[in-house]
Amino acid sequence: MRASTFAMALTLGLALAAAAVCVAAGEPSVSIRFPNHGKYANAGEGQRDVRQTETALSAHLEQLALKALAADTQVNIEVLDIDLAGRISMRQLPVGVRVLDGRTDWPRIELRYTLTAGDGTVSRGQESFIEPTYLQRQLSASSDPLRHEKRLLRDWFRQRFPAQATARR
Repeated sequence: MRASTFAMALTLGLALAAAAVCVAAGEPSVSIRFPNHGKYANAGEGQRDVRQTETALSAHLEQLALKALAADTQVNIEVLDIDLAGRISMRQLPVGVRVLDGRTDWPRIELRYTLTAGDGTVSRGQESFIEPTYLQRQLSASSDPLRHEKRLLRDWFRQRFPAQATARR
């Protein structure tokens, strides 16, 4: 088995084990997929960056869902496209540097989701959302390279599932 195949199998196994623990502990069920892997508008430079972006956004979405959704719910999210804030500039540098100017380099994410509770679908849809004012908003002193995208997902999650957001608090 090749190392990358082994790593993917191990990751899948750990995700399934974590899902089983969450269900047993009365947590909401969360499934996050990236069906268009590698075909994004701008998710980083090279396969390694793209995988890191997917992993970080997946963990963030899972954390949002586990914190906000009721125990008897299940959310399935498919991230269809990612366009990170900024653009890569190669000006006299051996590697690209992400430059944020706030004009037309807004963070954008497209996804499809289904929220179910019990045997019924509560909501579903496909949405694309952007943040044109991402550089004008107050940010913490975070050095997270995906802070704009994570905030965009957090804001979307709170808007999309407002009734659920108070279910676990």
